[in-house]
Amino acid sequence: LRAKVKKIPDEEMEIRTPVAVAAVRGTEFAVIYEEEDTAEVEVFDGEVAFKREDDIEEIRVTKNQWAKAGKDLKAKVIGKITAKRELRWKHLKFKREVFLNLRAVKRNKIQILRLGKMYRITRDPDKKKTVKEKLDKLIQENGILEKDLADKKKVITKIKRQYITQRTKKSPARRKLIEKRKKQIIERRFKK
Repeated sequence: LRAKVKKIPDEEMEIRTPVAVAAVRGTEFAVIYEEEDTAEVEVFDGEVAFKREDDIEEIRVTKNQWAKAGKDLKAKVIGKITAKRELRWKHLKFKREVFLNLRAVKRNKIQILRLGKMYRITRDPDKKKTVKEKLDKLIQENGILEKDLADKKKVITKIKRQYITQRTKKSPARRKLIEKRKKQIIERRFKK
């Protein structure tokens, strides 16, 4: 969950996971709950109070920091939000937009099929003209959506490359592993 909450006097917002609680007081933040019973909070602006579910004492996570808590881990600030972590959110944002665009394209295609059928069946020239205008408008809108969709998919690919670059910068072993996987993929493609 990533949210941007406005500051409201005398009001609080809490995000509860099975292992931790984040109390928000007007900020931009993210809460991540993993299946291995850990929760993380990332603060992009403002401040968040964070604690393990059964603890009394809470910690303050401030702008550009992230913290972690779990069943066996007291809440603690781990460090600064890295470029790699920020890329993850950028990736999710574009994936969501791609999903919404795909839904809109599907909806438009169904509407185009219906209008096309109506256009072929209609005998009244005025109604036929109106249907044709709607049909042309939908086809144009669908073309724009499909172009936007293709652009967003390119951005997602670019983000994935940046993410891989971020990961390989630190570890020569990871770099070798990725090069090996790239070679395997190329070999598979040429075998087909």
